[in-house]
Amino acid sequence: MDHRGIPLAGGNRREQILQTALQLFARYGYKKTTVEDIAGALGLTKGALYLYVKNKQDLFEKTAAWALGEWQQHVRDAAIEVSGPEQRLRAMALSAFEYLLGHDELLALIHADTDFYADLVVKEPFASIHRDSVAMMEGVLAEGVETGVFLPVDRAAVADALFSLYLGFIAQTRMSWPRELLLSRYRTMLDLMCAGLVAKSAKMEP
Repeated sequence: MDHRGIPLAGGNRREQILQTALQLFARYGYKKTTVEDIAGALGLTKGALYLYVKNKQDLFEKTAAWALGEWQQHVRDAAIEVSGPEQRLRAMALSAFEYLLGHDELLALIHADTDFYADLVVKEPFASIHRDSVAMMEGVLAEGVETGVFLPVDRAAVADALFSLYLGFIAQTRMSWPRELLLSRYRTMLDLMCAGLVAKSAKMEP
């Protein structure tokens, strides 16, 4: 069993269940989507679906946690592909927001319920994913401080503050602003953030 709680046996079936549930929860919302709807879309009986989940709430939480985990893995992969703490921090921050803007179903899931948005940082299993994301950022900050690229900041406090800014931009996706405008504003925030973190000696290097 993985950290999201669904048995790994028959991995393709597991992912199919979660993808289908995500599509229906995103399209119709939590209240209007039934377990029968999801089972029917999968070609399963309701009883067969209950072999994987306890009830609709359990399925929703597992689906959301899986979607958030896929989002987080995308950010982790983006960070691995570049070198240097400033480049890694930029890659993580930019890839995270670009991924969200490019995934309508994930956006719809977040927008469907204001309580769910609040749950992203306080309710398990979402809180664990949030903490892992902040820890990733803190690790990059620690690398930057230790190598002299970043100023000697309080890494935990800065990581938490930066992630709070990120959550603020996620909240703005609920508004009807063009995504290009949101991404432009986000890039400006990212430039200012890095300008404030990078040590003068690092800025002077060719």
